Amino acid sequence: MPAGQRFPGCALPICRRKIGDAGFGAIHPRQSPPKSGKSSAVSEGLGEAVASALFGWADRFRQSANVLGDQSTAFGKDAAKFGRNTLNEVSARTERYPFIALGVAVAVGVLIGFASRSRD
Repeated sequence: MPAGQRFPGCALPICRRKIGDAGFGAIHPRQSPPKSGKSSAVSEGLGEAVASALFGWADRFRQSANVLGDQSTAFGKDAAKFGRNTLNEVSARTERYPFIALGVAVAVGVLIGFASRSRD
């Protein structure tokens, strides 16, 4: 019987293989673990298997975080460039057509005034 079938609760095939290599393969679920000096070797093997799996997970999370950080930095730079370009466009149009900008500001003020009166 392969180690993966003896330990159905173990999620990772790597853990199953390492646990099986550590000597737990011979233990039936209803049997007690060995009581000899072999148990310390088995516990060391299990500790190494768990540490190896956790180290692998930590390395993958670290790499994912680095990629995510690089992507968010690039997105932030693009957003800043877009915002700067939009602000420059609005500023240039306001200089060319000041009365339209004044009309928009008055219209927004009137809409805010009507909205605040309807709540009272």
